[in-house]
Amino acid sequence: PNICAYNSLSLMASTVTYPLDLVKSLYKKCDIRMYEHSGRPVIFGEVLFDEFADGSAVLGGAPFNVAWHLQGFGLRPLLVSRVGQDERGELAFMRMHQWGMDMQAVQIDPLYPTGGVEVSLEDGEPDYVIRPAQAYDKISSALVLDLVSHLPCSLLYCGSLAQRDVVSRKTLQRLLLEQALPVFVDINRRPPWLDEANISTTLHAATCVKMNAAELAAQTGLPTIDDKNLQHAMALLHAQYNIRHIYITHADKGAGYFGEAGLQTTLARQPRTFVDSVGAGDAFAAVCLLGQIRQWPVSVTLARANGFAGMVCEKRGGLIEDRAVYTNLLQEWA
Repeated sequence: PNICAYNSLSLMASTVTYPLDLVKSLYKKCDIRMYEHSGRPVIFGEVLFDEFADGSAVLGGAPFNVAWHLQGFGLRPLLVSRVGQDERGELAFMRMHQWGMDMQAVQIDPLYPTGGVEVSLEDGEPDYVIRPAQAYDKISSALVLDLVSHLPCSLLYCGSLAQRDVVSRKTLQRLLLEQALPVFVDINRRPPWLDEANISTTLHAATCVKMNAAELAAQTGLPTIDDKNLQHAMALLHAQYNIRHIYITHADKGAGYFGEAGLQTTLARQPRTFVDSVGAGDAFAAVCLLGQIRQWPVSVTLARANGFAGMVCEKRGGLIEDRAVYTNLLQEWA
């Protein structure tokens, strides 16, 4: 009722910046399990190209990678993003069309370029140089809010990078406040694009959170070197933000989950031929989303998410373009 009462006011004040206490007082957390098969995931955030030192450029961005995988798994996500009116923007649209993705919420910006990130690799592990003032920083609320409100939607996924600019941040804040959807937050702490207040606000809205062990340590100030430390840090995050489901990736040590029953862990799947880990966390997040929606047991979700992330590590970039991979996994998981 509070959210509904606030809607009429917020529509008249579309440029308002929502303070943390307002988010906490108005947002009512939902459980993703209530939304099984009832709608489509809304994926909010960046579309960009990962540029490698050998001159290759691979379409990606954490939200885009998640949307791509969910499309492969048959969930028909609605991607809310923005690309430039340039050659890379055209290429992104072409690739999305070929993959069968819904592009009606992907905007075209006449001034800012399609996102680009310089990726350097050391032993396959990426380091990123993220350019400022990209098209995904300017995601407008025009049409997006109306579109989402008229579609059957199951959940809202968002990251942290697309919140660095006030335009995209306000659009996301309105989605968080005006849509009574469970929220899956994927925290990517990419210096220098860190705003602790924005991260905290988003975590307060989260039903589920995914981050890696280093990001969990930075967020909580606690070590995450073993399962005992990991559980303490995840329990603190749970207590601080009342998050129902927390997923943590821990590189070759595997992954962990923290919920009402405490900590569960699983070992990593070692890739047959390791190329790089770009997009591995996004692959993990996509299967966690799928597991939540399909109500898989946590142990099953962790094992499948880890396995799929390992598959992504066997190739350059974060996408898998072979539809048979998704089809075969769905048959196996059935």
